[in-house]
Amino acid sequence: LGAFTLRSRVFATYPVTAGTYSIAVLPLQNLSGDPSQDYFADGMTDALITNLAQSNTLRVISSTSSMRYRDPHKALPDIGRELNVGLILEGSVIRSGNHIRVSAQLVDAENDRHLWARQYDRDLQDVLQLQSELASAVALEVTGKLTSWASRSTTARKVNPQAYEAYLKGEYFLDKWSAERFEKAKGYFQQSIDFDPSFADAYAGLAEYYGVVAFMGVVPPRDAWLTSEDLLNKALEIDNTS
Repeated sequence: LGAFTLRSRVFATYPVTAGTYSIAVLPLQNLSGDPSQDYFADGMTDALITNLAQSNTLRVISSTSSMRYRDPHKALPDIGRELNVGLILEGSVIRSGNHIRVSAQLVDAENDRHLWARQYDRDLQDVLQLQSELASAVALEVTGKLTSWASRSTTARKVNPQAYEAYLKGEYFLDKWSAERFEKAKGYFQQSIDFDPSFADAYAGLAEYYGVVAFMGVVPPRDAWLTSEDLLNKALEIDNTS
């Protein structure tokens, strides 16, 4: 009854268009006590945004806009108004070795009122399942129905921890937008593939690198675009849902 009442309130208060609800995912806070683990929290944030964006009933603010609030000095109602959203998802990540704890809470941005909270404890090899479960739980709480990818969350494949960590570092450095950081990103994506040649995200990440440096003119664009396309095809061969 409580869940039904909560969803009814969300339905009534936060539609953007018919059947659509607006949400922003603020950067997950790194509570590991080690600033060098920021890349991991950022990667978890990006994955959550990507998974939520696959729901056709959620309007999810891009990570580019959300990352501005990494260390927010503003109240959530102010952030909600600036991003034009009614709901905000915030949380934290604690990592110790291969163990991960993610805490998340859904907030009514207008009234700064907590609507839902959950905590997950997982091994790093189960991180893909954790991401799917968390996104599914948020989408279900907001919209009252499972998204098309939610049914796959229980069968999400395990990931090689070293490959996943290298992949997140690649994404972290790619987002820094400098030639030196681009090369670091490329190295980490290749390292991820070396650790696990069956990890589709690693090929997609390396394809992203080639696409970015082609767009920026850092390398001859034609060859880089063709390499990017080959890598994307490889990623889809491994996982056609990527």
